[in-house]
Amino acid sequence: MSDFSFKKCYRLRSAQDFNQLKFNNLVFKKFPLVFYFKENSSSVSRIGISVSKKNGNSVFRNKIKRTIREYFRKSALKSSSIDLLVVVNLSLEFKDNLDLASEKVLSSLEFFEKNYAKSR
Repeated sequence: MSDFSFKKCYRLRSAQDFNQLKFNNLVFKKFPLVFYFKENSSSVSRIGISVSKKNGNSVFRNKIKRTIREYFRKSALKSSSIDLLVVVNLSLEFKDNLDLASEKVLSSLEFFEKNYAKSR
């Protein structure tokens, strides 16, 4: 049976981790996401997700976070030894349409994964 959990070893948890990624590392932008990332010394990747209250109500924000976590859990990024911070900046056109916003987020994640694999 597959493991569908998202364990703590795959998460960025402290404010210090978020700040180190945000201010001292590589940046990749693909609307509506901004990716901050760097190589790490462990054998697994860690991800942090930031979705501000400006992006919608809690149901909307949590759905976007679940979408990002699920993509990360299934992707090759999970084993690529990077620390990754994903910041979501949705525009007004997506705030009322959760399905459209999720599709846009997924396409941005796929684009990042493809371009990150090319750069390695």
